[in-house]
This record gives sequence, C-alpha cells and structure tokens, in this order.
Amino acid sequence: MVIYCFFSLGYQFWIWYRIFVRPGIAGVLLCLVGVTIGLVGFLVIQGILSVIILYIQTS
Repeated sequence: MVIYCFFSLGYQFWIWYRIFVRPGIAGVLLCLVGVTIGLVGFLVIQGILSVIILYIQTS
C-alpha cells in the first residue's frame, strides 16, 4: 500500500507535468524522479519500522 501511494504520487506528478508543461523527455525524467523519491521514501519508512520493531522486541 505504501509503495502504491509513492508510485501513484510520482505518476500523478508526471501526468500534471505533461498537461501543463511541454511533454517530452522532461516529463519522463520527472516521472523517474518521482519513482526514485517513492522508492527512497519507502526504504526510509521500512527502516524506521524495522528499528521500532527491534526496539519493541528488545525492551
């Protein structure tokens, strides 16, 4: 679900960009940036969750 949220955000950025700005390579690059941000955000969230779970288990 989290991955889906981030990917759909990146995809929506790309759609809005293509609507309002000249479509082309820039739109594709923006989509890639959105997907990258989504992946990084997902990894960060996973890291935080695993740290919390480890903390709960050890305490």
